[in-house]
Amino acid sequence: MPLYRNPDFRRLPSGLACAFDKSPPDSFFALPAWYDLMARYGVPRATEIRAYTAERPDSAAALLAQTMMGDDGRNLASLTNAHSLEHGILHSLGADLETSLAAILSEMLAERPHWDCLSLSELDPREPSYAALVDALRHAGLLVEHCFSSGTWYEDTAGLSFPDYVSARPSELRNTWHRKRRKLERGNRLTTSFVDDDKGLDQAVADYETVYAASWKPPEFFPDFVPALIRLAGKLRDIDLLPIKLAELRLLRRRGGRVDAAAAGHGGFIDAGKTVADIAEQP
Repeated sequence: MPLYRNPDFRRLPSGLACAFDKSPPDSFFALPAWYDLMARYGVPRATEIRAYTAERPDSAAALLAQTMMGDDGRNLASLTNAHSLEHGILHSLGADLETSLAAILSEMLAERPHWDCLSLSELDPREPSYAALVDALRHAGLLVEHCFSSGTWYEDTAGLSFPDYVSARPSELRNTWHRKRRKLERGNRLTTSFVDDDKGLDQAVADYETVYAASWKPPEFFPDFVPALIRLAGKLRDIDLLPIKLAELRLLRRRGGRVDAAAAGHGGFIDAGKTVADIAEQP
């Protein structure tokens, strides 16, 4: 089974490209562009990226990993970091996961020197590929330990207006929001701008970096990752940005029937209320 070392995710070899071939793609986090971002900005220097694949004319699958060498030995880990909201086994539509994963694990276990540990994180146990992977690992003679890694909390807003969303919040929360918003409006310190072009995106990234540097937060482990992620998402037109300039910069994403918010700097949700309403009410 082919093993690709440090593949160029912008120019994928045909076999590996087939593993990405889902229509429509399940997730932003399963795009070649996402893994290109990870390889360039989201792993420690000198990390080797390894793409283990099982390729057949009618079926392709891939497991993407990164090497992790340390005092605890030679380890392989998922190609993920703290920003990976989703991750999984890449496979084409209709792929035979049982056979493909058995072939991939056979390749891994045949490598010398042996790997001391295989750590696969950010997997969704609801995905069929998760159960297939666990079965394949056990059939290969490996001890499998399940553990919680992380979770993504979000509000499903499909068919829900923003006023209806607000009205369902606890009264204490609504009162705090209204009080803080009135204070902001009286201070004339809040400005917003809608970003939908490259020039505006560059300014939004610059604002983000300025605010982050002045905030209480310690430096990011991968400081170039989030700016590059914002630019990538803007390039793919996967986000609409409404920067809010106060003591922080807040970037909001609208996708499908869901609204996510991520903040840099300090403060709360209060200053984003009108912005979220603007996004939520868009068709």
